[in-house]
Amino acid sequence: MADSEVQAGADSPKSFPKKVSYGKNYLEKFRKHAEQIRRTTGRKEIGKVSSAEGQEQIKTLIEEIVMTGETRQQRYMKIPDALWSRKDNAIVIRQSNGEFVTFLETGKGAALGWEN
Repeated sequence: MADSEVQAGADSPKSFPKKVSYGKNYLEKFRKHAEQIRRTTGRKEIGKVSSAEGQEQIKTLIEEIVMTGETRQQRYMKIPDALWSRKDNAIVIRQSNGEFVTFLETGKGAALGWEN
């Protein structure tokens, strides 16, 4: 594990914020990652991102990953203290204030940062 990385799991004394907020461009991010979210989490029933119901389903899923997954704090692109929350093959990246940044699938692209 890198020196600048901090982990928190269920048995860890270090805890990270569990609150998730969404910036102005969250719909764009949801559209970009909706199919990946469905595939990675196995939740095919998530509605269209254009619908309020679909948006709420994605938010609920993201919040579930943050609440029940393992969280680490480490760099993500230009964010030095990003919060990475992983549950199974799904990774949610947030800023240190809890704002949603992106959704990644383990073992692919930028998500390889989890393996370090």
